[in-house]
Amino acid sequence: MPARPLHDYLGPGGRPVSLEEMLDTRDKRAASKEDLLREYRCPVLSMTLNMPGRVKRTALSSFFFDREKARLLTSLKALGVRLAADKSGRADTGDESILAVEGLAASALKSLTLDLEEGSGPTRLL
Repeated sequence: MPARPLHDYLGPGGRPVSLEEMLDTRDKRAASKEDLLREYRCPVLSMTLNMPGRVKRTALSSFFFDREKARLLTSLKALGVRLAADKSGRADTGDESILAVEGLAASALKSLTLDLEEGSGPTRLL
C-alpha cells in the first residue's frame, strides 16, 4: 500500500474527541487484538499514532500513518512474512491497523518495528 501524495489527504480538520471516545476505542482495539491472537495464534501488531490534544486525526496524521504503514508492510514482505489478517480503520479517534503476522517470531517483529520507528525522524513528532 504505497502512501498517497499529501494533497490527496487535504480536507476539513479533525473533530475533537472526548476521553470516553478514546477509552472506548482503546478497549475495542484490545478486544480485536485478543480475537486475532485466538483465531490465528501468531504475533499481533497494533499500529496507531500517539498524538497530544483532542484532535486525533488530521490530513497530516493520516498521510504519515499511511507512509509508515507502507514502510512496515514493505519490510515484512521483504522478510517473506504473511499477513494472516489486517484490521485497519480510520476514525475521529485516529487511524489504526491491527495485523496478525505469520512467519516471524514476536521478538523479531518487535525488533523490526523498533528499528523502523527509530529510523524515521518524524515518528516522535506526531
